[in-house]
Amino acid sequence: MQVLAKNFLCFKIISFVLILALSGCGGGGSGAISNTPSDTSAPFLSSSSATSTVFSSSSLSSDSIVSVISSSNASLNSSLSVDSSVNSSQTSSSAIRNINSRLQAEQNDRSFGVSYVANDGETNNFHVSEIDPEDYIEWDIYAETSGTYKITTRFASQTLSSFQILIDGGEVAELGLPVTGLLNNWQSVDSTSFNIPKGQHSLRIKFTSGVQALDWVQLNASPIVTNPEIELGLWRLVSRGNRFTLTKDQSSGKLIESQYSGNVSQQWRAKKIGEAYQFVLEKSGECLTPLNAKGLAACERIGLWVPELLRASSEDRPAIYRFRSIYGECLVINPSFGVGTGACDEKARWYFEPVGYGERLKPVEYEVKSLLLIKEFTSVAGISSARIPSDIISAARESYEKDVANWFKRMTDGRVSWKAETIISPNPITSFTVSDNIYLPAAVNLADDIQQFVPIGKYDTVTVFFTGGSVSGGWGWGPGSSKESNYTLWATVNGGSTPAAQWISGANEPTEVFIHEPMHGFDAHFDRFQLALPEGYLHGAEENNYQSEIDGWMPWYRDYWLGTVIASDDTYRGYGPRMFRKETVRSYALKAATLQ
Repeated sequence: MQVLAKNFLCFKIISFVLILALSGCGGGGSGAISNTPSDTSAPFLSSSSATSTVFSSSSLSSDSIVSVISSSNASLNSSLSVDSSVNSSQTSSSAIRNINSRLQAEQNDRSFGVSYVANDGETNNFHVSEIDPEDYIEWDIYAETSGTYKITTRFASQTLSSFQILIDGGEVAELGLPVTGLLNNWQSVDSTSFNIPKGQHSLRIKFTSGVQALDWVQLNASPIVTNPEIELGLWRLVSRGNRFTLTKDQSSGKLIESQYSGNVSQQWRAKKIGEAYQFVLEKSGECLTPLNAKGLAACERIGLWVPELLRASSEDRPAIYRFRSIYGECLVINPSFGVGTGACDEKARWYFEPVGYGERLKPVEYEVKSLLLIKEFTSVAGISSARIPSDIISAARESYEKDVANWFKRMTDGRVSWKAETIISPNPITSFTVSDNIYLPAAVNLADDIQQFVPIGKYDTVTVFFTGGSVSGGWGWGPGSSKESNYTLWATVNGGSTPAAQWISGANEPTEVFIHEPMHGFDAHFDRFQLALPEGYLHGAEENNYQSEIDGWMPWYRDYWLGTVIASDDTYRGYGPRMFRKETVRSYALKAATLQ
């Protein structure tokens, strides 16, 4: 590919001179450098007559092009815009494009920051590339009638990317772009719908990430915009700016931003009233309102909001909303003053995420086959000798097989199924692997059990339940799979001295250790496939603005398993459908074994 220029003026001159040189107009013929697109099939509405400069196309060589550029800048400034990084307010077009035109990226009226690159194998066609956040391109358009539209774009992206769509400076939509691979692997996607009034407007594409390229955009008529229907169930409101969750502070009663813990002071139900919604706090029954400093009030006839969907959700990205009050302004939160309304700009952008447990039950998409291997006896000569009481064995088994299965059903809305078995090994632990004074039953220490009870490809994960006796065995350990574990995810829980009543209490502790430790192995397994996992991985809950409270870390595990942890780069991270389509640990184990 050929990068022509970062400077918009230089590109305009070079591109149109090249068009003339390659157009084959005939000996002695002439062509005009025009500031209108070379695609003459696109309809235009002329707003004034442009000044043009005429050159002989037969006399243009590569050397003379440079000379022409040097000598003609002054005269061309009257008809072509200068680099928008110098003066982005100047326009390069004397024609206002009809709203039904295909808008080529290189034929914009104003731009900032982008470069222009020739399309592979396409004569006289270019796209914008070398894009950074805050770069933009902009066209002047004309709508003969008011209408509802969506944008179709031809793009390429090497990472998950995005851009905002602005009409007359106001954001109307945002488009999340999937990975296409190379920057010449083109795909097309559609935005959400938005309204454009009759008349002349500016259409700006404002890039919010780099490593992408844009060839063209097309405005297409769309069905009339209606407010998005919000499904039943609990939701949380998350600030797009910092990923904190809107929460009722228990001491002041005000709405504040906080890390997410799954508390009912952070969860809302949407109640539709006409075309608007009330958002009712689950804990108190109060409604979100712009009419007082606390942001909450009784729900009678106040607190009506119209949700505006700026970006639809996908497997890779959360939806983005604005919530417009019936008074016209949008929901914002100020760290000093709390909740209120303000300009419907970037500060008014929210993630609106489903939460709760089991209210949105769906079919099973992924099955985890697991084994609890109970080592009743520990007999390591000169180190430790112990036995797990029978009541603890029974309670741990119930916790692992039943309680964890119920947690998975609730956490994942039924999408992940936990199928567990328990085996009580008659073989004692006779050796430990020691790490930092922690005595652990690694796979290498239990070779006989693995040979007898853990055949290759039968289980995704095996958890060894043991007691360290007189030495420290830690609490939980999840090193992942190895040849010694028959490529099954390995985990250990030193729970043989935890009272039976705690294992069957129904509380998140200690049962959640049976969820947590295998997840370390799943992280390692899906890292092989470059699955996008949360920042900090499994121990990154606080880094991703989660905290432990009434439900322990269950809200964190829920979003992790469903692949809906919102990362700082505005993407979803975690397992979810991306994981569900990957190779299971069981099938990977069978394949790995054949390669040994």
